[in-house]
Amino acid sequence: MKMLLVFVLGTACAAARLETKDQMLAFLRAHPSRAYFSRLMRDGPYDVAMEVGVADGRFSEHFLIDAQPKTWYMVEPFPNKMLQARYPPSTSGRRAPRRQLEEMPTSWASRGIGTTSKLRFFKALSLDKAVLDAIAPESVDFIYLDGAHDYANVARELEPYYRMLRPGGMLAGHDYCKYDERPLPCRGCEDVPACVKYTEYGVRHGKGDRRAANQWGVVR
Repeated sequence: MKMLLVFVLGTACAAARLETKDQMLAFLRAHPSRAYFSRLMRDGPYDVAMEVGVADGRFSEHFLIDAQPKTWYMVEPFPNKMLQARYPPSTSGRRAPRRQLEEMPTSWASRGIGTTSKLRFFKALSLDKAVLDAIAPESVDFIYLDGAHDYANVARELEPYYRMLRPGGMLAGHDYCKYDERPLPCRGCEDVPACVKYTEYGVRHGKGDRRAANQWGVVR
């Protein structure tokens, strides 16, 4: 059996052993935030994980520091300067010009991040053949979808990425929460978590001191 869960951004938590499906689900229901996903590896049975839609690499960095997975796959078609600074191989090994790195993070390698993990980066769209053919069926423990944020693309992603999961693995996503909407007529929609306030990072980067925006339209 595989699991499908969706959560929103939050902060880290205290350690807890996560040995069984019931323990993992109870833990995540108590902490409905993507920041806690890393504990499924650090304190649980997962070893191989993937982020689809890496953006500036901030969540991948959190995962590599907190969980230290054996293998970490990254899929990002348009590496920005923040990701390039963190992980230069995302742009064929070329670093951004020095003037563009003044207030950017130093590389993961220089900070000892990811040194115990096998990193594999795909500069591609989530449904590109190069990505789908490279990952064997039932070979990944945890997949985090945070690329496309529209119904059509997310619907197309679910089946091929679900096939990549090992039995007992988990497929999760981001930016799906609710305010006071009634549950939509779809399986599992009654369990959509409530939107919470943006973190300090989000506030500092222009999100405002308010509850997170939801992506309710991704379900039909």
